[in-house]
Amino acid sequence: ALLCANVSILVFARTAARESEIVVRSALGASRRRIVMQLFTEALVLGGVAAVVALAVAQFTLRRWGVEFLERNLGPLPFWYDVNVSPTTVLYASALTLLAAAVAGVVPARKITRGLGERLKQGTAGGGVRFGGVWAAVIVAQVAATVAFPVVVFFEQRQLVRFQSHDLGIAAEEYLGVRLDMDAGADTAAQRVRFETVIETLRRRVAEEPGVRGVTFVDRLPGDYHRESWIEVDDGSGVSSATSQPLDPEVSTARIDPSYFEVMGAPILAGRGFSAADLGPDARVVVVDEGFIRRVLQGRNAVGRRVRFTPLGEWSQDESRPWYQIVGVVKELGMAHPANSRLPAGVYLPGAPGRDGYLYMVLHTRGDPLALAPRVREVAAGVDPALRLSELQRLDEVKNGMVWIVGLWLRITVVLTAIALLLSPTGIYSVLAFTVSRRTREIGVRVALGAARGRVVAEIFRKPLTQVGAGVLVGFVLVTAAA
Repeated sequence: ALLCANVSILVFARTAARESEIVVRSALGASRRRIVMQLFTEALVLGGVAAVVALAVAQFTLRRWGVEFLERNLGPLPFWYDVNVSPTTVLYASALTLLAAAVAGVVPARKITRGLGERLKQGTAGGGVRFGGVWAAVIVAQVAATVAFPVVVFFEQRQLVRFQSHDLGIAAEEYLGVRLDMDAGADTAAQRVRFETVIETLRRRVAEEPGVRGVTFVDRLPGDYHRESWIEVDDGSGVSSATSQPLDPEVSTARIDPSYFEVMGAPILAGRGFSAADLGPDARVVVVDEGFIRRVLQGRNAVGRRVRFTPLGEWSQDESRPWYQIVGVVKELGMAHPANSRLPAGVYLPGAPGRDGYLYMVLHTRGDPLALAPRVREVAAGVDPALRLSELQRLDEVKNGMVWIVGLWLRITVVLTAIALLLSPTGIYSVLAFTVSRRTREIGVRVALGAARGRVVAEIFRKPLTQVGAGVLVGFVLVTAAA
């Protein structure tokens, strides 16, 4: 929008500056339609060159960063995915070019050529076209954007630093995370039983490998996005602490193997951890982290209290929802994603590996965890060829995808900020130069009549400075509201 506004101002000023030429051509017999078509053609050529450059930049960007951006968000792309600019995109760009040429060429041309005959009779070739209120609003919007962009860069830079310094609460560089799936899937009871058997065999064989300190399983890696649920807490009197709306609408949940806390080196701070007995269908117990104590319970004792969940966005007062008893408290283990600026609140539920669909295996290793990755693949292939391993990474690398994305957006914002800082003065200068050129005769008359030079300059600058001041004010208001 900023680029379009500047181009529109410059094209309008250039067209208005050619008013004398257009009047002469009209006097020599050129029709209004011919003049309008000439200016439209000039705008179309300019827009066509810009469209070609834009498509080339888009193609380069897709190949340089687009594929990596998609893979970090969606995973590996299928072999048939085409990263080239499609014919539909080219057609869309062509249509936009025609529209832009019509707006930038035809609209000013029709305004310039309106009333040419009357101006010829009066012997005037100026003063008929001027920047009105629409262009003043465009300048105000430009300046507001110029003020806002550097602030956006500041916030994005601060967010990037927060992502890079995000602490999982463990020695993340000692752990290897691996996503596990079966080619045959786990849709039937027999397939699920097979999957669980394969996972247990894999656990045993990997644990026997030199350099492996421990093996456990979880449905979300620390530092990754976790499922969020509404939470309802029983205050101990049998009355819910949230009857119409939950007190804490965004509690992160994870389903873990009973050995998870031990392998992750997280001591139980109060109560107990999970055991094999908690995997039964009637065992409804949870362990909460210190963030849950601070945010949900405001420091009150957690062990013995009951909680129940509703998937985020589906809050209801259905009393048939089961209650879970809090049996332990553990320290925070990366239940909050780096992008989440609010205080974390985590709840852990016990789960049998493979029973709840896809899962992650976490290995605590000696030395570099990635050095074990090839051996882990070999062991998995020996256990079951249908077992697929993906997303092998150290736990301190889980955030790298988001760090890369935020860094990309930061670079894009820096480029846009530089463009805004360059184009806004250009647009303001073009408006001021056009205004002065249209008032040259008036300025000469005023100086001849004894007007002071400073007063004339102040009068010329009054309106542009007012527009710039309004833009700065609007920009600060927007920044304040966003902050």
